[in-house]
Amino acid sequence: MRSKESEPELNLPRPDKIIRSNRRTYCIQINAEGELILRLPLRFTEAEINSILLEKREWILKHQKQMQTRAKAVKAPAFEEGALFPFMGNFYPLKSFPGPGNFIRFEASSLQYPGLYPARIKELLLRWYLSQANEILPKIFRSISADYSFKASVLRISDARSRWGSCNSSGSISLSWRLVMLPEKFIRCIIIHELAHLKHLDHSRSFYVECFRIDPAMQNFDHELKIWMKEHPLPEF
Repeated sequence: MRSKESEPELNLPRPDKIIRSNRRTYCIQINAEGELILRLPLRFTEAEINSILLEKREWILKHQKQMQTRAKAVKAPAFEEGALFPFMGNFYPLKSFPGPGNFIRFEASSLQYPGLYPARIKELLLRWYLSQANEILPKIFRSISADYSFKASVLRISDARSRWGSCNSSGSISLSWRLVMLPEKFIRCIIIHELAHLKHLDHSRSFYVECFRIDPAMQNFDHELKIWMKEHPLPEF
């Protein structure tokens, strides 16, 4: 009979969460952060759990590594040299240029900041995004409005964080400056959404019929934007 000291080390994966219920079979889940979750029948024993972990060990470790790598890759960028920042759906690295300055330069496929003032990157980027939004969004808005005979009473570029745009009963439309981080096809869909509210202020069937009439791509817009946002977290301003 072997002593405990001579028994081989199994090195089993350790569950981050075990959820027991009146289910008949077990289920193994790896969430977006790479955490291991076991969903088990109520009377599952410790020995049965270890048996599953031993049998599925390689699968668990492989998928945990994949999810942890993905989670690390899609974190919002830091405000530092080399970090990638979105503009019109493309991503550009931050690079410093020598000397002082109080602005961001968009040159050579990069966003360049004054190297003497690295602590001001966030402030300067915010100012740059705002200037781009005030130039680009009204142009796209006017183009779509003219093409489909819409007329808003007011267009305002806002600092909204929780919504891309809004339309009130007086016909005033607001668009978040953060839209300029997205691909143009999403910007257009969001503007169409708000313009359609000029005719239908709710989210009724008639509202969506109007959206789809303007652009059939609106039917898949919410799903596509959700996937894009999941894969491309935006910087936090």
